Amino acid sequence: MYNRWGEIIWESYNTEAGWNGRYGSQGKVQDGTYVWVIEAKDTYNDKKYEFRGHVTVLK
Repeated sequence: MYNRWGEIIWESYNTEAGWNGRYGSQGKVQDGTYVWVIEAKDTYNDKKYEFRGHVTVLK
């Protein structure tokens, strides 16, 4: 998960994990749009995939 300046605010290698809307010890993130990127690899043929999108946080 990236903020508007391209800084990573959350990442995980656990497929069961989810983002709770917080950034480290700073608490909840500000309202705005955040970009997500998922990179995956096929275990059969090593083909790489990249998925991108965004989430809008409103409080």
